[in-house]
Amino acid sequence: SMTAWPFDPATINDEPTFEELEMASAFQLVDSGFARISSEGSQRLVEVKQAIANGYPVTIGTSVDKAFEDYNGKGLITAPDPANILGGHMMHLVGYRADGAFRGVNQWGRSWGDNGFYWADPLFVQSFLLSDAYALMIGGTGHKGTMVRKAAA
Repeated sequence: SMTAWPFDPATINDEPTFEELEMASAFQLVDSGFARISSEGSQRLVEVKQAIANGYPVTIGTSVDKAFEDYNGKGLITAPDPANILGGHMMHLVGYRADGAFRGVNQWGRSWGDNGFYWADPLFVQSFLLSDAYALMIGGTGHKGTMVRKAAA
């Protein structure tokens, strides 16, 4: 969670601490771990919604622009402007509403967007600049995130 592992640009490339690995040990990808969603256009919308409805978050890789970077949590994120791309980014889609908007979570901390979350226009998900989409099959490992570090002998 962002509480357990808050976003900090100063440490973004640091290896996880033992405590962070301990918390993450409660989860793992199961079976094959993921299923690629390789469709395009309206079929991609159907398949992303189906994955989410079945309890699988969808990891996406997409180009982002200044409007995405400046998103303040109001309104919808739209498809990136190809003339103003800042770079690529990975994040997750975790829900959707009846009007077709997708709920997503970003890893830039709670100060970005709507407490770290966003709503995206269906055109964002359909965009050719969204190059990767994977449904993640996550399951409990049975670990409770309470591993104890052994004392040195």
